[in-house]
Amino acid sequence: MSAQSHLGVSEELKLLFGISFGAADLDAPANRLRMGRTPLERSVVVHDTTGVLDAR
Repeated sequence: MSAQSHLGVSEELKLLFGISFGAADLDAPANRLRMGRTPLERSVVVHDTTGVLDAR
């Protein structure tokens, strides 16, 4: 079963998933660590939209 049919979302729409876990406590030692990010081209697959990541 697709995510769209499971959630009752029309197949003509595209789904984008995002997760947020709240605001960072900037005074907490754990939040002083900075990590690099993987480029979108390596972590995102965009179907049927040729060149969409080229505009970056």
